[in-house]
Amino acid sequence: MGVTGAFLNTLYIILAFRILLGVGIAGMTICTSALLADNYTGADLKKKIGLQAACMGLGAAVLQLAGGALAGISWHVPYYIYLIALLIIPGVMLSISESKSSSNHSHGKVGTVMSKKKIPLRSITLIYIATFTLLVLFLSIPTKLPFVLNEKGISSTLMIGALISIPGLFGTVGGLGNILVSRYLSEIQTNCISFIMLGGGIFILSIAPDISTLIIGLIMIGIAFGLINATNMSWLGRIAPEHSRGKIFSGFTTILFLGELVSPIIIQPILKTGTLYDAYAFLGIAGIALGLIFGVVSIMGIVEPLVIIAEHPVKIESRE
Repeated sequence: MGVTGAFLNTLYIILAFRILLGVGIAGMTICTSALLADNYTGADLKKKIGLQAACMGLGAAVLQLAGGALAGISWHVPYYIYLIALLIIPGVMLSISESKSSSNHSHGKVGTVMSKKKIPLRSITLIYIATFTLLVLFLSIPTKLPFVLNEKGISSTLMIGALISIPGLFGTVGGLGNILVSRYLSEIQTNCISFIMLGGGIFILSIAPDISTLIIGLIMIGIAFGLINATNMSWLGRIAPEHSRGKIFSGFTTILFLGELVSPIIIQPILKTGTLYDAYAFLGIAGIALGLIFGVVSIMGIVEPLVIIAEHPVKIESRE
């Protein structure tokens, strides 16, 4: 469905196909996350989720950079990037086939234990809130940053695409870094630090006097995004009981896309009374505030941190 924009000229028809594309992406997100949780546990799950988050960041970086370059040819041309999906289908089919036997053989006992667990509503609520806020903040970059760059005298679509791709590229670093960070910090502690970093990076966009400072902010945003995304996906995969995993990941995906939808809507009222710089200042402070809230949650023990022994020592939240 993604490639249809390369052939269509009517906005409403393009929007209709984009809705169908969104449905497909939502289903794919649910399935891939649930499959990882079905087939891996403990440190292995964190590694795979970290790799998934890294690939998502890399894909976003490549898409934005390539989109910026191809948009200089025609606004239709970037849509051809979606054809890459055809190359992935054979690998997906092979992986799904292998995962069934692997899951049944290696994790049948784990699945039996998990199916008896209560649904940890407090942890899931925290993850949903973090995911919604993360997408609201992160999506302000590709949707609004080009206007800031234009004000700074940057009009080249390639340059704009390159700058917008920085958070995605460093999201890969954050996703991989989560594997190391999770050995020393609990999920709540990681969210605390990462949201403060994310909010700080966004706030820098509101005061950056030059492109170099702006790039530092974008790097901070990317690393924080990768850390939060990987942390919360692995956290959710670990605590979701097998019998409810599909529903829980469906809710996660719904919240994720709701954050994407609401992001420009939240920014718009700020723009009526201020500038884009004011909007980024507000969003930055909001990100820092959520990080501090996670810190309070950690200190108060609302979700009690325990240490378990896996392939590597990993702190987890499991009071519920």
